[in-house]
Amino acid sequence: MMISTLRDYIKEQGSTTMSELNVKFNLTSDELEGPINILISKNLIKPELPTPVESTSKCSGCPMGCSSKEQENCSPAPIFTIYKWIA
Repeated sequence: MMISTLRDYIKEQGSTTMSELNVKFNLTSDELEGPINILISKNLIKPELPTPVESTSKCSGCPMGCSSKEQENCSPAPIFTIYKWIA
């Protein structure tokens, strides 16, 4: 994958998730990790985890399909990381 293609896509979108990148580029999260880390190191994008719905650490309506019991210790999966253009 060309880093410039990924860079241009994130810049155009303003922000995107790993899940969206997986679909757009037909690549796994592992395959995208290297190019994304390069963009992060160049201070072009910034990763952010989704904000919990409630003020506690529990999730609400977990997109991972976790049961209520599993949601008590839930932390967002890497595919839900949001990458924001900052340059």
